[in-house]
Amino acid sequence: MKKTLIALAVAAVAATSANAAVVYQQDGTKVEVGGSIRLHLNKKTDKRADLSDNGSRIIVKGSHDLGEGLSVLGYTELGFAGELGSGGVTTRRLYAGVAHKDIGTLTFGKQLTTADNFGVADPTYPFGGVWASFQKGSAYNALVAEFTKVMEANKAQDNKTKKDNYAEAKHGLELVNALTSNHFVTESNKVIKFQSKSFNGFSVGADYVFGDSDKTKVNNNAYILGLFYDNTFDGVNVKAEVGYTYRKLAEDVKAKSFKTGLGVGANGLFVGVDYARTKITDVKAVHAFQVGANYQFTEMAKVYSAYRYTKFDEIKEKGFAFGVGYKPHKLVETFVEYNTFKVSNVKAKRDNALYLGARVHF
Repeated sequence: MKKTLIALAVAAVAATSANAAVVYQQDGTKVEVGGSIRLHLNKKTDKRADLSDNGSRIIVKGSHDLGEGLSVLGYTELGFAGELGSGGVTTRRLYAGVAHKDIGTLTFGKQLTTADNFGVADPTYPFGGVWASFQKGSAYNALVAEFTKVMEANKAQDNKTKKDNYAEAKHGLELVNALTSNHFVTESNKVIKFQSKSFNGFSVGADYVFGDSDKTKVNNNAYILGLFYDNTFDGVNVKAEVGYTYRKLAEDVKAKSFKTGLGVGANGLFVGVDYARTKITDVKAVHAFQVGANYQFTEMAKVYSAYRYTKFDEIKEKGFAFGVGYKPHKLVETFVEYNTFKVSNVKAKRDNALYLGARVHF
């Protein structure tokens, strides 16, 4: 039986079918294979045009029906490292768990967390959602270069001035890296995750992210909670959410992140607003706000846009995205998207990017 399942799975992966395939279904056991190819051409500030993989993956999932609404499940998702897979195959997701049709799902392993579901104001592709963190663009590169230069010039630390300069630059570098990190923790290698079924539009999610098992190192674990609402009244869709992540960064350093969002949609138009805040121990809070809109003006075509504002002390970043999407087939997505970012109070140019992308699902 095992050899039969493996042979069927391999055959399905090799096939060119445009639909996710059920490769085995018998006696309450079901195995499915699917995935997507995701590529885009891009042109960014100070860089040549490039062709990039944008998260292509192959998915194999299975489940066993135990009766009375209970089942066990397994999920594997393979990705590709390097330029267009030149770095080999990687494991994107690997988890197993149990599910009840009336309660929800409990899973264990390398997976997306509840925080990945946060956000109602992101209709974009590469632009992304609001995470109370800055982009790693020109401003980030300029600050890293400056702090690294100061550290190199004072690395001897043979007098008080050099010691102070080195320590200040090192702290600045650590702060810049902290401000460009997503402390909501949207995925991790070792996660216990519960996602409830929807009850009158309400659902909850809760996660525990394991830290380093080595007791000589910091236990950089995390807790994630989310409350979601999604319902439709007379053709009007309403979405709302509240999310929280507690993450340990060092023995006495914690990151506490809060997020909330509200969105309304009708007649092909959906508009959402998200707010996020991250507070790291002994560091001022980072605030972020994003508004996004998507208009599906035909079954195949849409236009979308988003604006994001992120603030830390006197440093402010403003980002904007506009795009057009077209689906020539229900399993094929194409898009053209323009992104632009500018950080104030930092000597760095505006970051612009243009993307032409396609996703083929199977």
